[in-house]
Amino acid sequence: MKKVFLPRFFALGYLLFGMVCFAMAQTYCTPSATNACTTNSGNETISNFTLGAINNNSACSPTNYEDFSSPTTYPAIVTTLASPSSNIPYSVTMLHADLSSPYAIVIWIDLDGDGTFAANEIVAQRAFATDCSLLCNNVVKSGTLNIPAGVSAGTKRLRVRAIYNGNAIDPCANINYGEAEDYRVIMTGSVPVTDITVGTVTSLSYCAGDAISVPYTISGTFTSGNIYTAQLSDAAGSFATPVSLGTLSSTATGAVSGTIPSNTAYGTGYKIRIISSNPADTSSNNSVSITVNDKKPVSVSISANPSGSICSGSNVTFTATPVNGGAGPTYVWKVNGNVVGGSSATFASTTLNDNDMVECVLTSNAVCATGSPATATALTMSVGSAFNAGTVSAQSNAICMGTQANLSVTGNSGPIQWQSSIDGTNFSNVTGATDTTYNASPIITTYYQVYGGSGNCIGSSNILQLVVNPLPTAPVITTGDSLICSSDSTEVCVTGGTFDTYLWNNGGTNSCSYAKFAGAVWVNVTDANGCGAQSNRINISIHSVSSVSIIRQGDTLTSFGAVTYQWIKNGADIPGANTPFYVAKDPGDYAVRITDANGCASTSASVNITVGINEVNFNKDIYVFPNPASGFINVQYTGNQTLRCQLKMYNVVGESVKEEFVTFHGKRTEVVDIHGLSSGVYLMQLESGQNKISRKIIVE
Repeated sequence: MKKVFLPRFFALGYLLFGMVCFAMAQTYCTPSATNACTTNSGNETISNFTLGAINNNSACSPTNYEDFSSPTTYPAIVTTLASPSSNIPYSVTMLHADLSSPYAIVIWIDLDGDGTFAANEIVAQRAFATDCSLLCNNVVKSGTLNIPAGVSAGTKRLRVRAIYNGNAIDPCANINYGEAEDYRVIMTGSVPVTDITVGTVTSLSYCAGDAISVPYTISGTFTSGNIYTAQLSDAAGSFATPVSLGTLSSTATGAVSGTIPSNTAYGTGYKIRIISSNPADTSSNNSVSITVNDKKPVSVSISANPSGSICSGSNVTFTATPVNGGAGPTYVWKVNGNVVGGSSATFASTTLNDNDMVECVLTSNAVCATGSPATATALTMSVGSAFNAGTVSAQSNAICMGTQANLSVTGNSGPIQWQSSIDGTNFSNVTGATDTTYNASPIITTYYQVYGGSGNCIGSSNILQLVVNPLPTAPVITTGDSLICSSDSTEVCVTGGTFDTYLWNNGGTNSCSYAKFAGAVWVNVTDANGCGAQSNRINISIHSVSSVSIIRQGDTLTSFGAVTYQWIKNGADIPGANTPFYVAKDPGDYAVRITDANGCASTSASVNITVGINEVNFNKDIYVFPNPASGFINVQYTGNQTLRCQLKMYNVVGESVKEEFVTFHGKRTEVVDIHGLSSGVYLMQLESGQNKISRKIIVE
């Protein structure tokens, strides 16, 4: 806005209109502070500024700077000051003030409207001062300011700043602590001015070439012949090289109609201002940022997959490729001019005929689209006869590794070629496999198909999956004893793994089997897939069972050559009868069960014992003690006769170790020296004529 000097009698009228100053359209520096008030409770924050009609409460700003000068955003935050004037009171209230450190309050007003706060534009300055000794809240710093004479009337920018001790008195510089706020003041004086204010445009987004109406209001007097021109900035909001949108010949408030040039590049930071010609003035504000979108010509092309000639019945997918289709374009597909599908960017068909024409119509929803709807160049189809490759089948769709499957194809309309694939997608020819049957022996699961035909009319059969099941891990068989007695058997079992069937070479069908004969033992198994494996082999050896017999001497039974003995009476084991000899005390059938050095057991034939009367009396009249004995043993006869006996002692293997005669004349005790015998179990026999007794003696 330019200053216009008018006759003195117009001055009062201009003051009543509350004219604003061109300086408000300037771009001012942005002050800053290193320590944000939001992160430091001790950082000084302006919570209230009072000057004339301004009484503004404010909060902490994250950037330590707040701008309250916009007439659009803060229409009520403004005061009027006269030029000249003096001793105008003001106050600044500080929040979170660590006022134990000195702070200064400085107020600038851009008096000449050049967009800067010069040192000679300081209208109030409160020197660095300490107001309290600790962290304080709501501390008021007050003073007065003076306005010099000769300041032009209009709207001016005021900046108040709290500055921490030691920082420069500067309206723009970065300081350690403090905050700055800008306000709008209206200067009154003897120089009347004009002012143009840009209103709100109807949209914030336009296309290049769109019409636009820019409303404005004025204050002051514009003379006859005045022309208002709406100007567009560049995409960054700069009016260094403005572009004219339209003009209006008028001296009053109104709206300038115009057109955004069609070659305007896309941008989101465009602004609009109004200038006048009589007097020459520039609007005190610019519009908010608007977006200008460039024109977007719409087109569409289509492609087919597969392309070129196809076979009858082939599935062809057509894809539309839009240009400037927007976020949600719509499509209409046509075959020979008839609508066959819509909305989607793709269309598929298996019913195309030779020379059919396929086309697509695109309707764009892009911003600033031109040429919509657009129609793609039609594709003319070349369709030939299809080849029938037939149906592939197998006797079984699963085999075991190492076996083969017989595959066959039926229903094919001509020569075929077998193909295989390990993923069911990428097939390759099987060399030499062109018959209708094929014996396949893959080592992993494989897919098979046949194909035939020529050119683009190649047909493929169904895909057959031939599953190759791995052979089960060969089972391991174990036995507790591979060397057994001829009268025994040993259990052989599969360890580890579970199988569906078992077949032992000895006929067994369970996971365990009993081996009774010499030779190798093994098992064949199958898993759930019917695939088989054979186990390791175990050789079974047989021990022949030793023969056993009993030597009878009166009531004494003896058996030799075994490792263990168990005497049996009438079919029952005799407790404790485990030595090579046994003295029968009662009539009955006696036998012995022995175990040889190989652990094989054998039982003798029974021996019948009938104890006679003499033997019984003899048995009752003879006593042997002590038992166990050491060094000597006493043999006592309690009868009344003279008795001569032969005494013999045998060790556990039946060897005679002592032999002597003892004579009894009636009741008598004879002492037998056994010092020469080792510790162990012995059999003592006393024999006199037909009488014989045996006693088991333990020598310690």
